[in-house]
Amino acid sequence: MNQALLTITGGPAYPVHFSLVEYIERIIHRYPSNAAAFDEDQRLTYSELRIELLTLHARLHELGVRSGDVVAVNATVQLRYPVVVLGLLLAGLVYLPIAAALPPERKRAICEQARPALMITDEQKPDDAIPTCTLSSLFSGKPVGAAFDLFPEPSPEATAYLIFTSGSTGVPKGVSITRKGFFNRLQWAQDYYALGSEDVTALKTQASFDPSIQEAVLPFFSAGAVFVPDHNRVNFPNYLSACIAEHGVTMLIMVPSHLQHLLASPAINACQHLRHIVCCGEPWGVELISALHQRLPNCRIYNGYGPTEATIGTLVFNPPRGYASDVIPIGKPIAGTHVCIVDEDLQPVPTGEAGELIIGGICVGDGYLNNAPLTEQRFRRLQVEGAGEVRFYLSGDVARALPTGDIVFLGRRDNQVKINGVRIELEEIELALRNCPGVRDAIVVKRKGKVSDELHAFLIAHMPLDIQAITTSCARRIGQATTPSRFSQVEAFPLNQSGKVDRRALAATLMNQRSLP
Repeated sequence: MNQALLTITGGPAYPVHFSLVEYIERIIHRYPSNAAAFDEDQRLTYSELRIELLTLHARLHELGVRSGDVVAVNATVQLRYPVVVLGLLLAGLVYLPIAAALPPERKRAICEQARPALMITDEQKPDDAIPTCTLSSLFSGKPVGAAFDLFPEPSPEATAYLIFTSGSTGVPKGVSITRKGFFNRLQWAQDYYALGSEDVTALKTQASFDPSIQEAVLPFFSAGAVFVPDHNRVNFPNYLSACIAEHGVTMLIMVPSHLQHLLASPAINACQHLRHIVCCGEPWGVELISALHQRLPNCRIYNGYGPTEATIGTLVFNPPRGYASDVIPIGKPIAGTHVCIVDEDLQPVPTGEAGELIIGGICVGDGYLNNAPLTEQRFRRLQVEGAGEVRFYLSGDVARALPTGDIVFLGRRDNQVKINGVRIELEEIELALRNCPGVRDAIVVKRKGKVSDELHAFLIAHMPLDIQAITTSCARRIGQATTPSRFSQVEAFPLNQSGKVDRRALAATLMNQRSLP
């Protein structure tokens, strides 16, 4: 019988048995004329936000959605997007973000699993299976009454949102996250980053990635403001730095490779009010700290870590000024969270040794939508010393613990990778490539590029391949960000002693092999 785990813990969880409606109402009452949300042209105060939320609820109720229903939002991120996200949470509806840029095949796969009661879009597109309405039409009516009483508030155990991640079968996996896990995350973040009514957070992350949910809701929760940049230009460093400077942004969540480009922007010197930058999605080194402090000496940088299955972020590390170690840990767990490094038998390994990082506590989601076998495999109830039975998520990430209690991320245990901040399993990319014209088989490996990691695809075919056509076809299935940028056509794949494809041997050939144009 396994012994109780001795975990690293972030301390008690925050209270989650409270009324979100009453909480937001208190903020509105206290800061009625403060900016709640704004873009480059428009501004909503907190008193105006209340009217917008009541109008939204009246329209949603008129459309027939009820508490607990899934509402998909497949619209361009704009000024009222964060208002919709907050409004869905206040109504006890389940928010399902579907980024406008996602390929149609992936959108269909998500909707087939989630079965939303309503789809919110940019343009009215009749769908026989899903009722739709435009985002703008949700705010064209009038409030019904002066109180948020059209929708009963659900329990903290109810689902707050669904996020779909990559699946090894080619079918995306839906992750169900509870309200209690999300509320705990919001309260921890408000305290940890000392956020208040003077703070402005940029809503810059693509909607289908869970940090965007924090960007959309945390500013309202902390009585601050959310700034919504133009999402067609948000990844251009000069544009983003100009927005940060002009609109007083104090908090950003960024992929490290994007931060490197932002710090190289000439306008970054005008962004001295930027207080917090949370880096996540990719490993990064100490040189990024030096670059940040040279350009923005008053800004703090954080290494944030957390799988989608555990509510946005579960560990964080804030390197102190002058930090010079080559290793940037992912830090310690947030409130209400347990972490442990274990072996294959789910027993703790000694400090400093590598093992699988498992995450437990209030942050852990309900599991995978419509996939009980995978949920049982990746989510386990384990005994924790001093805490009793705790539900854990087995991350599949390899890590080690330092004597300080900080965790160091070492990589993936399987073939799941992160490219351009997007998490995807290599098998999903390979499946998309095998469905491309002329491709018989495909293996994808990650390699170090000049600026950031790249994906290199090895393809088997009986004829010369049209790489442009393959790139287009693959991007249509899985998106441009995770489509390989390099290709090699080979006659066969090397095998290891067990008869499986030897990915390391393939990667080694890249040193001496030219890629297809």
